[in-house]
Amino acid sequence: MKHVDQLERGSLGHELQGAVSDLMYQVGIALYDAGRLAQSERAGAIALDLAHQAEDPPARARAYDALSRVSLYRGDPLRAVRHAQRGLRVPDLPPSRLSSLHMRLGRALACVNGGPIS
Repeated sequence: MKHVDQLERGSLGHELQGAVSDLMYQVGIALYDAGRLAQSERAGAIALDLAHQAEDPPARARAYDALSRVSLYRGDPLRAVRHAQRGLRVPDLPPSRLSSLHMRLGRALACVNGGPIS
């Protein structure tokens, strides 16, 4: 992740940006599973940046989904709501991604004003 973070991302072609975005998404999930939430959030932010540069809507939605998950478990449900809402605004998403983003949004909204996180 450190090496990707130091890359001049704009110099990568769209296909490579998309592939590295996917890699950073996977790294973020592994870090999330390991309980390293700050690093997972950073990997998600890199994935999102690369997905924007690659002009890859499904990758953008996937990154927003991951960022929403991490934000909620870091105790910031409002930020989790914003990420889920941004993901839902990405056009032409498959039903599975829309379902996941709606679930993230619902979970985050349930936690606003001190609701449970389980």
